[in-house]
Amino acid sequence: MITRLVLAAAVVVAASYALLAHFYNRGKGKGRSAVWFKGSARLPKFALPISYDIQLRPDLQTWIFEGKIVVALNIVKETSHLVLNAFDLDISQDSVSLRMKDSNQVLLPVYVELDKVDEILMLSFEQSLPLTEVILSMEFKGTLNDH
Repeated sequence: MITRLVLAAAVVVAASYALLAHFYNRGKGKGRSAVWFKGSARLPKFALPISYDIQLRPDLQTWIFEGKIVVALNIVKETSHLVLNAFDLDISQDSVSLRMKDSNQVLLPVYVELDKVDEILMLSFEQSLPLTEVILSMEFKGTLNDH
């Protein structure tokens, strides 16, 4: 069971990196609707992950886990969107925040959509994100399964 949980965490990390990396080459995200990201097999490369801090709390009696992820990202292209993989996860919208590493300014997304078909989480911000290092934080829940 612990092996499955560790594997699930590794898949989340790898998938998030792949998703963030893809859209970097698909153009600037400014002014685009979050709908633009649906149906793509890859993530944009507006932001590149630097490090991940994942905390998981499994409940082996109910087969449910809760967690928190803190991702250090480098915003490398102008965008007002972030897109991440979110396979079989429920994201707590109120827990999503983006903090500028240098100034501690916190930005909250104006639009958060979890697309279960494409298995992505789309975050849209009111303004373009600064080209700097940021810290993305969010809480999530999921079900332990064989996926």
